[in-house]
Amino acid sequence: MTAGGTWLFFSAFGRLKLRRAVEDTPTSKLRSLAMGKAEAKGLGLALDAPAIGPFSGEACLWFRWLVEEERTSTDSKGNTSKTWVMLAKGESLQPFQLDDGSGRMTVLPAGAEIDAPRLFSYSDGGLFSGSPPAGPLYGDYRGGMLMPRRRFTEWRLDEGLPLYILGVARPAGQGLPVALGRGRAGEPFYISHKAEGEISQSLLWGVAARLGFGTLLAVAGPALAAHQFFGW
Repeated sequence: MTAGGTWLFFSAFGRLKLRRAVEDTPTSKLRSLAMGKAEAKGLGLALDAPAIGPFSGEACLWFRWLVEEERTSTDSKGNTSKTWVMLAKGESLQPFQLDDGSGRMTVLPAGAEIDAPRLFSYSDGGLFSGSPPAGPLYGDYRGGMLMPRRRFTEWRLDEGLPLYILGVARPAGQGLPVALGRGRAGEPFYISHKAEGEISQSLLWGVAARLGFGTLLAVAGPALAAHQFFGW
């Protein structure tokens, strides 16, 4: 508990650093984008063939997926509780394009922190699972009537979605044009489906929540340990 609280507390400063970068970096037009740290906004477009959501089967620019299994545990007093345990996760690394009206640029999403909407969730196991997902990855992890429940979640950036990107403009590779991607000096690389003002507000709330809960957990951990060992 104390370690988790300490991690939350100090992670708040990372959120604050990202918020400052979002607020302090001016938006550039893709047509005149200079090399180095950059902020761009536009519509996301597929580059060649679109990515395919692993559970939904929907075409998209990018996806993240998570498979969880429901586990039942019993404590020393015989009380049972259920929790979801992660079995597997992954995300797409397929490049896509950003179009801001002045031009287009390739986006290399590998290594980005991506804020995407959750667009698909499905649980199987038991008698009332419903129609199974049509996506290509479901068969690798599906449960069954006599197995614990499994939950399949998918976050996506769909084509045509307005995007905000804070990253680094650099050559995509030898002989390739400039692309937006991850820097080599620890610069923030952040992609979101939200407007810039909403991003800034959300990050501010994140800072406050991490500081508050982090402090609470860091203090509560030693207090709980003292109560258990000494009866305070």
